[in-house]
Parts: sequence; structure tokens; C-alpha cells
Amino acid sequence: MSRFFRRLLTALLVFTAASAFCLLLYHYDNKYTQSAPQAIAGTLFVSEDDLAAYPVRSLWNGWNFYPDVLLSPKTCENRDKSTVRSVQIGAYSNFAFGSTERTPHGCGTYMLTLLLPETPRRYLIELPEIFSAYRFYIDDELVLSAGETNAEQYRSRLQNRAVSFKGSGTVRLLLAVRDESWIYSGMTYPPAFGTALGVNTQRAVRVCISAAMLTLMLLFASFALWLCLGSMRCPPNSRLFLLLSLSAAVLLSGPVVHALKALPVQPWYTIELVSGYLTTLLIVLLHGRICALPNAVRKAAVLVCAGICGAALLCGACAAHLSEWSIRAFSNLTVLFRLAVTVYLLGSALYAARRREWHAGALFCADIFYGTLFLWDCLLPAYEPILGKWFYEWGCLLLVCVLGAVFWQDIAQGYRRSLTFTEEQRQMARQLAMQKAHFAQISEKIEESRRQRHDFRQHLRTIAGMAGDPEAQLAYISRITALSEATRPESYCHDPAVDAMLYYYVSSARRTGIRVSIRAELSEDTAAFSVQFCTILGNLLENALEACWRLPESTEKSICLHMKQQFRRLYVVLENSYDGEVNRRGSAFLSRKHTGSGIGTASVRELTRRLGGTVEFEPQESIFRVVLILPERADEEE
Repeated sequence: MSRFFRRLLTALLVFTAASAFCLLLYHYDNKYTQSAPQAIAGTLFVSEDDLAAYPVRSLWNGWNFYPDVLLSPKTCENRDKSTVRSVQIGAYSNFAFGSTERTPHGCGTYMLTLLLPETPRRYLIELPEIFSAYRFYIDDELVLSAGETNAEQYRSRLQNRAVSFKGSGTVRLLLAVRDESWIYSGMTYPPAFGTALGVNTQRAVRVCISAAMLTLMLLFASFALWLCLGSMRCPPNSRLFLLLSLSAAVLLSGPVVHALKALPVQPWYTIELVSGYLTTLLIVLLHGRICALPNAVRKAAVLVCAGICGAALLCGACAAHLSEWSIRAFSNLTVLFRLAVTVYLLGSALYAARRREWHAGALFCADIFYGTLFLWDCLLPAYEPILGKWFYEWGCLLLVCVLGAVFWQDIAQGYRRSLTFTEEQRQMARQLAMQKAHFAQISEKIEESRRQRHDFRQHLRTIAGMAGDPEAQLAYISRITALSEATRPESYCHDPAVDAMLYYYVSSARRTGIRVSIRAELSEDTAAFSVQFCTILGNLLENALEACWRLPESTEKSICLHMKQQFRRLYVVLENSYDGEVNRRGSAFLSRKHTGSGIGTASVRELTRRLGGTVEFEPQESIFRVVLILPERADEEE
């Protein structure tokens, strides 16, 4: 299957999964798709069977609304009914009711009559944020108020609140609202009504879900802050990810904050509004950096996002003075903006995929998911979550988590590269020490050979003096030959680097009483030896030495190394004594010098993989065996 069709199939699968997720939320976590009966013409009939089947329902339909007037239980009786209209909560976001000729601000009164079972019981009504000041009556009693609804003393206050009452028969709900502060006005979100247990459980679950998401974002932010402050060199993108996590935390914190404290509209709702677009800006910026887009493209995208953030800030700060037309224009602009962001994210992920970046697949799937959520957000406007989040918030949460995973993987790879660099530096220092030791040995043998040549005349005179005793001459010649052989440098193979390494470790082993057997059947024209192979062999021999050193002094210790070239392959078998103790986590060997995986064995596995070979570690009862196979020309191909 070609790469294009693989990507197309992946996109279809992610689109299907995201669509199923949206439809699942729409049907099962939506105030507007509940099957509980709704009010008609300002009256809701609730029976015992209804309460048993629907202990909690959203009151979104059939409210009577009196525009431009604040009523109380006393004044509503004599009110002219001709001005009343039946409204659906959430169909319009303010008092303009979709008309550009009306102001989105002002006042109004909502009224609903409940026909409850005759058996008295305790009920609970949850009022979400009501924009932006209100007085709530149950029958003739004022049970809740927020802010000040009087025009001369107007003061906004918003909080998610609940009130319980004991009732039966006819109960009238009356909500008088005034807004002079925000782009929303009145009862924008449907209240919840039902048994005390049912409503309280729903509120608690919603707050817990939001608190869990908020905690996750704060954990991300804490991790990024630790990286910024806890290391000498701040990892790339850590400050940007810190800002993204904090912005997403503000975006997702609404239900928790509004459940705890009553807040004025300004500046808190402006902050909440801007945080959504700031989160998008930071997602776009971090996404572009990770995908390594050209600077010109990234700068253009950031400028557009910054412009939208500025427009959101201006809209929030001037909300009290905006007309219905300007609010609608801003809403349409944000829809186009989110469409452009979706296209940008998908394009940058495809760009990264074309460059064969490892994280392109995850980002592409996350961007498809985000774009699908945006599509269903446009197709399903009648959606308000009961427990979870809005489609846009789910999309931002997913992107932040995926970007966080990519960010973490980048840090992990950087850490691994740092460990590898440190190990390579150690190997180079060790290789230099081996070369020095080998050079010192050769120099010593050369000097000894020079002295023997200088003494060769004396040997000739001595042999001449034994002319009458052939047996004495032969014995003397044998002793001279033995001395000459002792001056020959010890060599194990034709490759200088490998030969130096073998001499270094053999000398170290013999000095500590370890029996060593080396057999290197390598051709003179081998191309398998290199820095990588020396690193592998050095790590294996070093581990073998350390394993032998851990054995008691009385225990026999041995190291046996056999290398052979055959069938265009290099075969290496290393066996050494050890104490039989092996610590593993999965396939990785744990170090006995520090916590975590052993760096040496991990380096051997990684370098062997790069060279296209295989390595097997075979711990037995008292012998640790390593089998290494490398292609003969692996390094040239690398």
C-alpha cells in the first residue's frame, strides 16, 4: 500500500473515531437531547413516574419571557400578557434575540410554572452562570440573588449556584435578570432541576471532571517549569509549553472556579475569552516549531492568531458597548479563524510527514481529530455538555496532550543523545588510554630489541668461544632466541584499534588474576572494524571485567573471546564468569552501579541496530554469554 493511501486510510479512521466521539457526546452528554419532558407555554408537568425515570433534567424549553422589564412575584400578576414570548434557552445568546435592531443588553424576566406531585419532597434547582445580575424567586420567596439588578446601582456577579426547596403541587419559578457587561445576556445556559441527590451528583461529577483536566494541565505546567528552572540549559520549547499549559488550565478551569466563587464579569470573563484564543495561538506556534515549518509561514500564522487574540481582548473589554451586529461579526470571524487553524495544523503535519519526522503521524491524527470536532461543532450547534466539555475544549485538550507527549519524547531523545554523547566521550578517552598503553608496550619492546642488537656482538664472541662444544652453542642460541621472542610486541589481530583494545583489557584482566583466552580469526582486509565496533567490543569487555571483579577472590575467573569472519559476516562470542545475579526490566538489563538501565548494554543494542546486526545476551548459571553478529561492510554502508 502506498504512503498516500496509508495516510488516507488513517485520516478516515481518525475522522470516523472523532465523529463517533462527537455523536456520542451529542446524544448522551447534551442538555438539549435529553428525553425528559419539557415545559410547554410556561408550564411543566412532573409526575412521580417522570421523577423516577428522570431524577435530573435540563429546563431548556417553554420558558415565558417578559422583555425589558424586571418583575417580582407581586408585579407579575398584573403584567400585560401580550408582551410575553415563549423562549428556548440557548437558542439566542443575548436579549437581542437575533435582531440587529435590538440591543444585546438590558433586562428581562423568565417565568416557569412547575406542576409537581402532591406528595411533598425536596427538590434542587441548579442555576449556571446567569448574565450578569439576577434575582431568583420560588413562589413568593426570594431564594437567590447575584449582583445588583437596579439600573442605577448595577453590579455584575456570576456563579454556578443551586437552591433547594420543598414543594408539591403548583410552584412558580421567576428569574429577573439585567446585563450591561457582557456579550451574553440573560439565561444563556439551561438550569437543571430534579431531586436533590440527582442534581448534586451531576454537579459533583462535572466539577470532578473539570478538576481532573485542570490538574493535568497544571502538572504539565509544573513539569515545564521544572525543566526551565531545574536545568542549566533550558530545553527547546519548554517555556512555550509552560505558557500553553497555563493558558489551557485557565480555559478548562471555568466550572471549578464558578462553583467556588462569585466573580464580576470584568475582567474575569475577558480573561476566560482570551485564554481560548491564546491557547490556539500557542498551539499554532508550538505545532509549527515542532514540524519545523519555514519561518515566514510560522510568522504569518502567529500574526493572524495574535490579531484574533487582540480582537477577542478588545471585544471582551468593550462588551458593554457592542451592538448585536458587531457581536455576530466577531462570532463569524472566529468560525473562519478556527477553520484556518484546522487547515494550518493539517498542512504543517503533512509537511512534517513529507520530511519523515517521527512525530508527524501523531500530530496528523490529532489534527484530524481537532478538525472533525470543529466540523461537528458547526453542524451541531444545539449542544451544551451536561458533564464534560464543549467540542472546542475537547479539541484543545487533545492537542495539548499530544504536543505534550511529543515535547516529552523530544526531551527523552535529547537525554538519550546526551547519554550517548557522554558514553562516546568516555569510549574515546578509553580508546586513547588503550592506544597510549599499546604504544608504550611497543616502545618498550623496540627499546629492548635495540639493546639486544647492541649486545649481539658479545653473543657472537661467546658463541665463537664455544666452538669446540656444539651442545653448549645450541643451548646458548636457544636462550638468545627466547630473549628475542620476548621482545616481540604481543598482537591479537591485524587491526590496530582492535588490537590495542584487546591488549588493554587482556592486560587489565591478567593483572587481577583473570584467565583470558582470545582467538581472533580476522582477515587482513576486514572492513568491519571501526569506532562503532570498537565501542561495542569495549563495552562488552568492560562489562565482562566488572562481572569477574565482583566474584570472590577464591573463585576461578575467566574471559573467553572468539571472533571470526565468515560468509560476509563478523561473528563474536564472548563468555565470562559472573555471580549468577541478573536484574532485568523487560528485555533491558538494569545497572548494578546506579538506578535505571545499564548504559553499556543499551549502547551495545543501539549501535548493533544501527549497523544492521543482532546481539543476544544469554545469562547462564555461572557463565554470561554474548553472541554478536555484524554485516562485514556495515560501517561503510552506515
